[in-house]
Amino acid sequence: MNNQSQFRQFCINKWYEHKDEIFEWSKKFPDYDSKYYFGNHRWLLKRMFLEDKEQDETIEVSYADTLRESIVKALQKVFDPEISINVYDLGLIYMLDVQENGNVLCEHTLTSMMCPFADQICQDISNAIKSVDGVTNVERNLVFDPPFSMDMMSEESKLVMGWL
Repeated sequence: MNNQSQFRQFCINKWYEHKDEIFEWSKKFPDYDSKYYFGNHRWLLKRMFLEDKEQDETIEVSYADTLRESIVKALQKVFDPEISINVYDLGLIYMLDVQENGNVLCEHTLTSMMCPFADQICQDISNAIKSVDGVTNVERNLVFDPPFSMDMMSEESKLVMGWL
């Protein structure tokens, strides 16, 4: 299991154990949208459970974090035409590295190497990120390692699909 999937499983476990605490703790962040508090806020879980508690209490949301949240919201408007679930909640976005200067590196995958909508989805992801105020440069990389699996989907998406 790679670091990303270990962290994803860690987030899922902590989410189920502490969802009320997570919701209360998240109120410290002004741009926090509670309806997305699992799928889009893995960084919040990381701050709560992986960083030093004393440091957590004094952390302020950086510009990069705020910009990242705006990018996530933009990506949630990009849908896979075959599944009708957005690319973020579908789990296609593997990495979203946002720098203070507005540079963004996005690594993502597709549901299949043979996806008939690959060009459209890739372009829509780039356009969504570029549309966010404050983004100065976008580097988008399509990767297929690890390969996409349904385990990568958010809990909400699994519910929509009737898999939970």
